[in-house]
Amino acid sequence: MKAFPRSTAGRATRRSALRCLTVAVAVAAFAGTGCGDADLADRQAAAAERTSANLNFERGDFSGWHTLAFESGAWHVYANGTSPPDPDDSNQHAVFDVPAPPQGDYAAVTDMRFQGARILHRKLRVDAASTLRLTLFYESAGGAFSSPASLDYYTGIPNKQFRVELLDPDVPVTSMKAGDRLATIFRTAPGDPPVLRPRAVTFDLSPWAGQTVRLRFAQVDNRGPLRAGVDDIRVEAIQRGA
Repeated sequence: MKAFPRSTAGRATRRSALRCLTVAVAVAAFAGTGCGDADLADRQAAAAERTSANLNFERGDFSGWHTLAFESGAWHVYANGTSPPDPDDSNQHAVFDVPAPPQGDYAAVTDMRFQGARILHRKLRVDAASTLRLTLFYESAGGAFSSPASLDYYTGIPNKQFRVELLDPDVPVTSMKAGDRLATIFRTAPGDPPVLRPRAVTFDLSPWAGQTVRLRFAQVDNRGPLRAGVDDIRVEAIQRGA
C-alpha cells in the first residue's frame, strides 16, 4: 500500500497551525489574535483528529483500515473520479466515472474487472453517546440489485449489493449471521436506482457507548460492475441537555 510523502511545506504549515492554536488558547479572552475564534480552533482540532485517525482517508491511503477482496477488484483510495485507481483491474466496458471525493482530497471506492466481493472495515471505540456521520454513493452497470443475506458471488444466485453494517468485533469480518450483525446502517435493495449521488447518512451509536464495534462496508457483484464509495466519516459526541 503506497505511503504518500509529507512535504516540508506541509510540515511548516502544521507547525504554524499548532503555534496559532497555542496562542489562541493563551489569549482566548482577547479578540483579534490573528488565529481565529474559539469555534474555529475547535473545528480545526476536530479536523486534525479525523485526519490523524484517517477515518476519511485524508492520508491518501488505508492506514487504520483493513481491506479484503475475493476474485476481482478491491477497495481503493482515489482522488480523481474520472480515472480508475488501477486501470489493469477496471472493467473497460463500464467507464469509471464516480463523484469526486465529496470531502477533502480523497475518498474510498470499489473498482473491479469482473465479479467478486470487497470488504473495507475497521474497529471503532464508542466512548460515549455518539452519532456516526458518513457520505455514501454508488454507480451500477449491468443487472439490477439483489440483496440476499450473503456475500457469496460465485453461486448461481444473483448477488449485487452494497451494505454498511456494525459487526461484533470478535466475529469473522465476512459473517452474515444475524447475531453477528449488530445493525444495518445502509444497504441497497431490489428496485433501487442504478446511481446514488453522494448522500449524507447518520446513525446513532449510543446503544454501544462504552463498547468497541466493527464498521464494515461490503460490496458484492455477479451481475455487472457496482462501484460503491464512502467519504467524510465522523463520530461526533451527542451533547445532552441545553
